[in-house]
Amino acid sequence: MEYKEFIEEVMEKIKDYLPDEYQDRTLFLESKYQNEIKQEGIIISKPGELCPILYLERFYEDYVNGFADKETIYKSIAKEYQEAELFAKEIPIPDSNRLEDYLEQSFFKAMNYEKNKSWLQGEPYILLHDIALVPYIDITDDAKMRITSSYLSQTNIKKEELLKYVLENNARVLKPQFKSMQEILNELSDQKYEEEESPSMYVLTGKEKKCGASLIADAKLMQRIREQIGEDYYVLPSSIHETLILPQSKAPDPTELKEMVMAVNRSEVEPEDFLSDNVYKYKASRKAIELAVPDKSRERRR
Repeated sequence: MEYKEFIEEVMEKIKDYLPDEYQDRTLFLESKYQNEIKQEGIIISKPGELCPILYLERFYEDYVNGFADKETIYKSIAKEYQEAELFAKEIPIPDSNRLEDYLEQSFFKAMNYEKNKSWLQGEPYILLHDIALVPYIDITDDAKMRITSSYLSQTNIKKEELLKYVLENNARVLKPQFKSMQEILNELSDQKYEEEESPSMYVLTGKEKKCGASLIADAKLMQRIREQIGEDYYVLPSSIHETLILPQSKAPDPTELKEMVMAVNRSEVEPEDFLSDNVYKYKASRKAIELAVPDKSRERRR
């Protein structure tokens, strides 16, 4: 069975596996795109209530790999949807009329612009070279809400004001963690690695290890890192969650760094976590990051 057929059959039969209270609800399919990856999920809507989206790819994979038959799959989808709905009822959704009350919970999620530009059109974001910084609200540890143009239009807040505030607030919410690679390895392993006087690599991320790549947009933070390591440095986009910092004196040629980043992106990084193939350099003289290797494809597009 092809994935499209699987989706159609789920849409046709899933209510047969749900309680009576779901029978009069509207069932529809919702698609989400990130890094050109399409995810499809079902929503069983109930007027006036927040309804979860349950994505179906993993259920399809279980079916085609022979881990479960259709009957088991449908029962699992129904069970998980009901559990997700119970969880959703506990999430306090910000009222657009009181968005100002929630801005202290706002932060940026970094993503590749080219791979997401179709749905970014008309939406609030900041462009940092080839990276789009998209505003979100941190509702709970497990729930984040994107601040869309539609949501923003219901408020008195202008897009420029929102983005300026989130940029200033980003580090406070994400809580930057800047550690040498030796420190990271020591935290993850029983074996202790001896600290170098001048580490050759650092990791910059957030306290929760999520969405930390957007921290490179914080000029004050990047300058503090420059002061701590004592020289200009390269920024390697490891994923949307973290970046690697390499002191200039310890780094190979930037072209080699870019080749390394591209290789790691294709072998180690999950497609939905991909951020960029580019390498950036922080220059104290400019107090900003710039492309370490010119992006010729972007120049041609201009």
